[in-house]
Amino acid sequence: RNKGVKIAVISLLSSIPSMLNVGVVCLLWFSMYAMLGVQFFKGELYRCYDLENQLFYGTAFFPLGNTFLSQSQPMSGPTAVPTIVECVTRTRGLGTWNDKEWSFNSYPQALLTLFEMSTTEGWLDVMAAICDTVGVGVTPLPNINPWYAIYCVCHIVVGAFVLLNLIVGAIINNYTRIKNQNDGIAPYMTPEQQKWIDTQRLIGKLRPQRRQVGPESKFRGMMFNIASSQRFEIAVTVAIILNILTMMTKTYNQSDCFSAGVFWVNLIFTVIFVAEAAIKLTGLGPRWYFRDGWNDFDF
Repeated sequence: RNKGVKIAVISLLSSIPSMLNVGVVCLLWFSMYAMLGVQFFKGELYRCYDLENQLFYGTAFFPLGNTFLSQSQPMSGPTAVPTIVECVTRTRGLGTWNDKEWSFNSYPQALLTLFEMSTTEGWLDVMAAICDTVGVGVTPLPNINPWYAIYCVCHIVVGAFVLLNLIVGAIINNYTRIKNQNDGIAPYMTPEQQKWIDTQRLIGKLRPQRRQVGPESKFRGMMFNIASSQRFEIAVTVAIILNILTMMTKTYNQSDCFSAGVFWVNLIFTVIFVAEAAIKLTGLGPRWYFRDGWNDFDF
């Protein structure tokens, strides 16, 4: 009965396909950034903590904040950076090597951390923590790597302010379209005028396409046919997806056998991608090869 509520519900339901498209873009960004976070910060957020005496070992994060820090040297002080070995041997077995509530030790953990950051809830804590990272098995040192803050700032700008707002923008755009259709026409235009404008916009987007001509050489012609075939594109796409899935399997403290397996798998993918570039360069030639933006991105 309520016309406004009906339009709102219809626009929300009909926005699901466009929201899914935006969601795929968001997932690509989050996945790429999560793998980057695992590469940079896996295993580097641990600290030495004495649960029995409620003490942290290491350097105080504030000049006067030594209340909850052990005063024993070299476990604490202005330049104290205890390692995981010292955490066990110098604390008489009381020290434990504890991680943060959030981390970048694996792809799923990094993905959850980035999602929490995108809500702008606690992202400053994450930024402060990664700016303190020294290395795997070493207690963080305050502000030792301030340039790591760029990682968090870029994610907030792109992941929170741009990508997540695209979902809201898709709903608003769909609501406006449905409301105009329900009201009859857009403001100040007849249906015929609106169709004419849409047609002109479509014509303005059309561009002539350059026709690729195969080379005269028999060998290059064969490479040209391979590079232009649909099966070749599908095979390369599958290889890219499998390579991404392989990169997602990296975790902190993974076994040497698993690391060796990932190394050889990545080496195989590298050979595949080099072979793809060689086939395209041979078949298409440098002129047509570098006309494609995706090929430029490969280099």
